Amino acid sequence: PYRVKVNVHQQEPDSLQWSQPFERSFVSGPLSHQKALYVGDKLVVFGYAEDRTPVAEYLSFAYQYAGTVAVQAQPARWQRVTLPAGTDPYTAVQLQEAVCFLAEGTLYVFRPETAAVELADLGSVPEGLSHLLAGPACKAGSYLYARSTDGHSWVYATATGQWTDEGATDFPA
Repeated sequence: PYRVKVNVHQQEPDSLQWSQPFERSFVSGPLSHQKALYVGDKLVVFGYAEDRTPVAEYLSFAYQYAGTVAVQAQPARWQRVTLPAGTDPYTAVQLQEAVCFLAEGTLYVFRPETAAVELADLGSVPEGLSHLLAGPACKAGSYLYARSTDGHSWVYATATGQWTDEGATDFPA
């Protein structure tokens, strides 16, 4: 004879659920097309407000310690980030302790520790970028991969501060 035990998943699939829920709504109201990144001690969420305006908001997670055990304190309230016109929320990627994103082909950086949005100071940034992808950090530094509207692929290396043109590819931008 065999004994069978069936465990049934009790959560909604495809939904974000916190293990310790908190009552915090976005300042901008409900956001669609969200992309979330965890940078430092901050959760940064890019998305679109109900009027299709691109929005970014962040909150801090503070930890208190009971001896050597970290206990999560109640998270702070969401703070809205002023974004440049034409921001594409889906282009947001983490590069070291910052978030890079595109607005109308221009590369910007959001620095969560200061809540500042500024033009990216990453060497001679290629013009007309359309896509971003961040590579994992390694001993040699971090890498930012980008694609421009003319079909070229670019790689930015934090160790050298240089962009490398990887050439044009035959798939659409």
